Amino acid sequence: MASKLKRKSIYERLRDKEPMVNENLRFLFMQCADLEGVDFTGANLQGAKLSKANLRKSKLAGANMIEALMQDTDMTGADLRQANLTGAILAGANFARSRLAEVNLQDANVSGANFKRSIGLSAEARAYVAARGAIV
Repeated sequence: MASKLKRKSIYERLRDKEPMVNENLRFLFMQCADLEGVDFTGANLQGAKLSKANLRKSKLAGANMIEALMQDTDMTGADLRQANLTGAILAGANFARSRLAEVNLQDANVSGANFKRSIGLSAEARAYVAARGAIV
């Protein structure tokens, strides 16, 4: 009799910090979660609830995070190159040492977000977030 292997849920895979490359995680609810180092490259995180989550050193390059709720999220050292954060709530988030080349921050709430020591944020983007209350 062949045994059936139970497929892990998304939450179990995230708990185990398995790669989530190109996964559809739209409206994911993981507030206060420890997701340090998880690979979300190209993932769809549109509308995800990740406030106060630990995303330190996570790979979010090319991820779709339109209208994601990421207030007070720690993204220190994360790779967000070419990520789309249009309309995201990033108030109080920490982007220190994060790679932000070509990131889209249009209409994002960045009030109190820390962009000091971030890498690759263009002068234009730096001025944009500073004018909206971010720490640069």
